[in-house]
Amino acid sequence: MPEFRRWRTATALGRYWPACATLCAGLALTAGLTAFMVHTDRARSARVFEEEAARLAARVEAYMNMLASIMAAGAGLFDASQHVSRAEWHAFSNALKRDRNVSIVTGIGFSERMPPGLSLSEAESRVAAARGEPVFIRPATPRREVHATVYLEPEDAVNRQAIGFDMYSEPLRRAAMEAAAVAAQMRISAPVALRELQPGTQVQSGVPMFHPLYWKGHKHDTASERRAALRGFVYAPLHMHESMRAVLLPAAPKFDFTLADRDAPAASASALPTHQGARPQAADQRAMRSSRQSIAFGGRVWEIHAAAPSRHDGETDLRREVALALGGTLTTLLAMALVGLVLRTRERAEHLASVMTRDLKVGRSRFERMMSGSAGGAWELDVASGAC
Repeated sequence: MPEFRRWRTATALGRYWPACATLCAGLALTAGLTAFMVHTDRARSARVFEEEAARLAARVEAYMNMLASIMAAGAGLFDASQHVSRAEWHAFSNALKRDRNVSIVTGIGFSERMPPGLSLSEAESRVAAARGEPVFIRPATPRREVHATVYLEPEDAVNRQAIGFDMYSEPLRRAAMEAAAVAAQMRISAPVALRELQPGTQVQSGVPMFHPLYWKGHKHDTASERRAALRGFVYAPLHMHESMRAVLLPAAPKFDFTLADRDAPAASASALPTHQGARPQAADQRAMRSSRQSIAFGGRVWEIHAAAPSRHDGETDLRREVALALGGTLTTLLAMALVGLVLRTRERAEHLASVMTRDLKVGRSRFERMMSGSAGGAWELDVASGAC
């Protein structure tokens, strides 16, 4: 009995091998096409992801260049006038508000370097004369060099608390200010607490930008001459979480990214923003792709660290791949069924022909035996012609 079953199986496979070959070839072709589509879609997804990350970096760089142009305009105002009054700086700030992009800047201000040998009280009197109101310089400890924030627009309740603050007293700001003074170019600081506010007020973190100002008539061709001729700085304190989100989020990236200062101290890294744009379930996926875009600006290097699932923005691609696999499989099964039907029909036709041939042979054999056993003859008569 087992031998008979094996014989039947071998016989069936021998008869229907074209259908089996159709099934194997169709599934292999479907698997190959699906694998090719998956590879192509993932390559396209990686390319799109890199392009979107590069566009984010370009948006940040364009925004920072715009701010640098604004600060250069403020420096030009001081270069054109021996003294810029509080009203003139306010008018300059109001003119900037017409630009929608400038509205997300925390402020634009002027910090003056106090003449050497000036006491702290004399420096306060100098700033008070420029503003027309009493000013207290902070911190109030004696030091070799004193800078004081004289103007900061817009003069809202928060910005007014920064008036009189000596940014040069803080190490990270001081490093950026010294670099700007020596290079005669705009420089940005590592992330810092933006304002030295009164006790009980919230300190905001961000990145200050400094554009150096020099006294007219003083030479500043060398680093030492620039240091001696330094008048102060036009500066812009950027609230990075607000500013960069306003710049980056309109692009609506569908992936996670972090904007970081590459060389910033670890304690200040939180001043730069992060964004989670990928689907919540993306964090559970093992296969993640990443991109790192560098932005060199103002003497520092910022980096955008972007991360996305391997199928970044690939829901449509996944549906196409599944549709191809299912469609190919169903088409293969249908083709196999059609081939099997043709083989079955041919087998039945061959069986019918075999039966008819066998019956014909049996009838002929009977006729021959009948003729050989009879003494008479057989006559064939053509009815139409009457011939026999």
